[in-house]
Amino acid sequence: MKSNTVLSPVSPDALERFKKEKKIRSKERGVCACGHSMSRHYQSDYDGAWSCTPGKLYCACSSGRVVMVADDLRLFMYATTGVGAEHALGKGMLACIDKGVEFQWIVDGDIGECICQICKQVAVEPIPVSLDLFGEEYRPVNRSAKMDGVVCLGCYTERWGE
Repeated sequence: MKSNTVLSPVSPDALERFKKEKKIRSKERGVCACGHSMSRHYQSDYDGAWSCTPGKLYCACSSGRVVMVADDLRLFMYATTGVGAEHALGKGMLACIDKGVEFQWIVDGDIGECICQICKQVAVEPIPVSLDLFGEEYRPVNRSAKMDGVVCLGCYTERWGE
């Protein structure tokens, strides 16, 4: 677990801690719910925390949860600027469709149909969302957030009314 002790960068203990905190790049070849390739996700060897670094973009993802596999992961390098087609996952899906690249959903570690995270039914029209906590309720935001998911259009409309 990470220590809260303040250390000078010239102390031997600081160097030891620095070496332990090296991040391990994920070897997973899937796409995370945030919309970026798992090869852009890193897990700290020191405290186990996840981070996502898709090129020069900022991504607040902290989960590293695979929801899809695709034949060309380079198409999943977009920024989230909204929900659905404006989410990084939605933009990556659109890029795949535009280029004729195959992608498949991952459900419980196996290839399957996209399942809505709210009603647990097949999401015929999946809506990728970034969620942030407002009070005691999670709501969609038009930017990257620590929590991402995929819901069906019906649940999205019913819960958040758009």
